[in-house]
Amino acid sequence: MTQFKRMIAMLLAVMLVVMAVPVSALAEEDGMDWSDGEHVYSADCDATCDICGEVREDVAEHQYFYPCDPVCMVCHEVTNPDAAHNVVHVEALDPTCSALGNVEHWLCDQCGSAWTDEAQTQVTNPMSVKLGTVDHVYENGACKWCGEADPNAPADELVSNEVYGGITFDVYEKADGTHKL
Repeated sequence: MTQFKRMIAMLLAVMLVVMAVPVSALAEEDGMDWSDGEHVYSADCDATCDICGEVREDVAEHQYFYPCDPVCMVCHEVTNPDAAHNVVHVEALDPTCSALGNVEHWLCDQCGSAWTDEAQTQVTNPMSVKLGTVDHVYENGACKWCGEADPNAPADELVSNEVYGGITFDVYEKADGTHKL
């Protein structure tokens, strides 16, 4: 129990130290110059002093994570109201044994946001529109997508030996009724 009391006392001491540090000092440690000693600003990109309302001229640019983002990631205000997603329609694509498919969706080619409807009201995770690969589909002894031989196809049956120009060829009948040499 004594060790628990020591931990609580240390935690309280740390909290008192943190509460005693002025906000402007924390901002300076983070590399943000919120105060010039006389005026206080909400962020580097804020032009108006929070106390007196004076407007400064050396304002930093607003910063956006993506060009389509209307909210500045420094001051958290809507400063780019004309920002818009650059939406591209992505057709549905059936998966194959060697390639992923996807459902029809609309995708912003700047930030990667995705929607399942053209009106962009149904937001979705961009990874949830992907469809995994599927098993091979064998037709006539081979996969219709990649050409891999069907391991369960019946073996070709030797039906005759033919001699052409002194060379003997084995003639096989395939499962589909065709012949091969």
